[in-house]
Amino acid sequence: MRAAVIGAGLSGLTAAYRLKKAGWDVLVFESEDQVGGRTLTGESGGYRYELGATVAAKSYIPYFELADELGLQLSPTPPIVSTFRDGKPHCLHLDRLVRSALTTKILSWPAKLKCMLIALDVAAASLKGYLDYTDLSKSAPIDNESAADYLRRRVGEEVHTYLGDPLIRTMTMTDADKISKVEFFSGIMNVMKSQAYICEGGQGYMADVLAEHVEVNTGHRVTNVLETESGVQVDGEEFDAAVVAAPLPVAYDICPGYRDLLSPLNQSLQYTECLSVAIGTAAVPDCPAWIVQVSAHDFPEVAQIVLEHNKSPENAPKGHGLFACLWEKDASVQYRDASDEYIYEKTLKSVCKAFPELEGTADFFAVKRWKYAIPWTKIGSYKEIGHFNAAINPAARVQFAGDYMSATGQHTAVKFGTQAANNLLCAGRGADQTSG
Repeated sequence: MRAAVIGAGLSGLTAAYRLKKAGWDVLVFESEDQVGGRTLTGESGGYRYELGATVAAKSYIPYFELADELGLQLSPTPPIVSTFRDGKPHCLHLDRLVRSALTTKILSWPAKLKCMLIALDVAAASLKGYLDYTDLSKSAPIDNESAADYLRRRVGEEVHTYLGDPLIRTMTMTDADKISKVEFFSGIMNVMKSQAYICEGGQGYMADVLAEHVEVNTGHRVTNVLETESGVQVDGEEFDAAVVAAPLPVAYDICPGYRDLLSPLNQSLQYTECLSVAIGTAAVPDCPAWIVQVSAHDFPEVAQIVLEHNKSPENAPKGHGLFACLWEKDASVQYRDASDEYIYEKTLKSVCKAFPELEGTADFFAVKRWKYAIPWTKIGSYKEIGHFNAAINPAARVQFAGDYMSATGQHTAVKFGTQAANNLLCAGRGADQTSG
């Protein structure tokens, strides 16, 4: 059997790897010049920097199982995060969460007491099965208001500004008023239950290892996937089956025979754009956290600041700092056509706002523009995601494996890449099988 896989991100490469292990002949098509999708690790001047995904949560079970299978080493980040308020980052120690939450100055005492209401709401949603992080389409019953509306209604403006909005921006690069409360609930679940981990060699290393097992045709932008009576044509080349692991708008464009399936979700689910900037400095701030979460109130452009040198000492030369900064979606659109130097200078101002002692020490930068950063899950998006997943025919010759099939992330990529491959393997792929 011969399969085409469109997209060499984690999802597509996972599907290709599974099919190859089962004895299939697999060819992966990738429009970019490198594999990895939105896991992108670069190296320059002693810096190993991330321009895409930065960590994986321990709750990403499919991801960790695949890493173990591939022999990859995963290491925990320091169990410390910080939030910017009143001119500086305030740390929260996740390994002693209750004590740290009681003493931190991120929130006032009245605001801390109100957070108990959030804990009760999240616990209730979890008990009802609405917060399965590997398949958040199950959250449709509570997908009924924005995160900002929920927070302001339930616990007030302070908690919204210094807890909810920074956490939402860390996960989605989008302000809390533009996203479903489901994202906030799932983020709280991750903080409570899961430690962040990094892949030794960078977050892009898993994709590199997977690509060693399959044939990848980079620099090839697929334009047409057509199911026929005998198989699937990909730009006119014959295959027995195909996995489409491209962003939703791309999948919709190149799969005309599946537009009835893809159209409702494609109309309701947009993607955020994102500017990603890495900055190296010849000094290290006195902050043990691996991330600074920031609110739109204090940082209207940069949505998060990751301290890469705290994630791993191998990420920067000794005595140097390294910061990975992701921009908020509206700001990314506003400045998408600006020069790399201009974007770098604006990003550096945000880094120095968090750490004034770094002024004048920057000695490296890199910029990446993501047209399709992550799906923008507005109110009601998870209902459409649930409908889409339920409508997929597991016996079809064309299977889909995308970041739009649950909460986006490396776990979703591995889970649905595996599911797409398993559907093809379990279907038996007889000559009379069609999409239905």
